[in-house]
Order: sequence, then C-alpha cells, then structure tokens
Amino acid sequence: MGKRALAFLVAMFLISAGGAFSLVLRNPADISAGDIDLESIPFAAEGWTARDMRLTADIERMLDVNRYVYREYVNDTGNSVWLFVGYFTSQKFGSGIHSPRNCLPGSGWEIVNRTYAPLPGDQRLKVNRLDIVRGNSRQQMYYWFVTRAGHLNNEFSLKGDLVKSALLGRPTDAAFIRINVPAMETAPHEAEKIVEDFVRNFKKEIYTVLPF
Repeated sequence: MGKRALAFLVAMFLISAGGAFSLVLRNPADISAGDIDLESIPFAAEGWTARDMRLTADIERMLDVNRYVYREYVNDTGNSVWLFVGYFTSQKFGSGIHSPRNCLPGSGWEIVNRTYAPLPGDQRLKVNRLDIVRGNSRQQMYYWFVTRAGHLNNEFSLKGDLVKSALLGRPTDAAFIRINVPAMETAPHEAEKIVEDFVRNFKKEIYTVLPF
C-alpha cells in the first residue's frame, strides 16, 4: 500500500472516530428523573423552617434542569439561607450545567472574591466559595457538583467527567448544589457560622434524595 493510500485511510479513520466521539458526547446515556423527589428534603429541622421559591420561566428554560428545589430557610434567630438543588438527567455536550461564574455578572452581581474552601459544616468537602455584591447587597455563595464519580468543585472536572462517562456508556446525570447566605463585610465569619449550622442539619437529607 502506498503512502498516499495509507494516509487517506488514516485520515478517514480519524474523521470517523471524531464523528463517533462527537455523537457520543451529544447523545450520552440518559436516565429518568421520575424517582428523583427533591421536594422530600425536609422543610424544618433544629430551628430552621423553609418556604418554597420558584425561578422565572425564562430562567428555567435557560437552565434546562429536570428537577429542582429552591428554598429560603430561616432559623429561629431570623438568619436566612437560600438553597438550590438541581438535578440533570444528562449533561449533553455544549449545553451543560450553567456555572454561577458566568451567570452572576449577567444578573448584576459582581464577584469580588473566588476561592476553593472547605464547606462550613463539612470540612472534608472542598467547594467553590464566591463573595458577591450587587448594590448594597452582599452574599457568600457556596456551590459544587455531584456525579456518579463523586464530588466535583470546578467546571473543568465536570466536563472531564462528562467525557469519561459518555465514552464508557455510563449515565452522565449530575446534581448542582448551591447555598447562599447574606453577609456583612465587617463580619464575614458570621455568615460562615450560619452556613455551618445549616449544612450540619440538612446536608445528609439533601444527599439522601440524590441517586448517587
């Protein structure tokens, strides 16, 4: 076989493999969200009570989330925590989970600090922590992802997990967990204490309803 013929066959193989690779990523194994009951996360525990909140229809369409719960929890001293848990039956390449780092600036929030830090209430779990400001409002935000591979705290790891699971024919479902709490610039540790108490009371219950 001549060099030109061999080069042509190699090129055709690479094109075919690339097409198959792209097809797998765009059509990963999907599962049903029918048994995912995020609403069963408790509304109350140890002085905390919650009220359900809803995203606007436009935001729901943008997120393309299959199941979600969005609540404000208030403790018996009047401190608030906002919890969002979203479950995605699959992460299709090119339309994955939206990162707060991309969405926040578009909604008027400025990210003044971003770190990877242990989650208050669970020092073993390192997550994204954002300090965000909009006008006179200041918040701390903690977020992370959960897949069948475990905890992921950045978007690059999430994409890598998608590629690996898709190529192996495994489900690419994932959860996005976000906790927000009001914060004062002069007393940032107070917000951490509030999140710590919330996480200790609700993290186990949140994970119980996820299929991982």
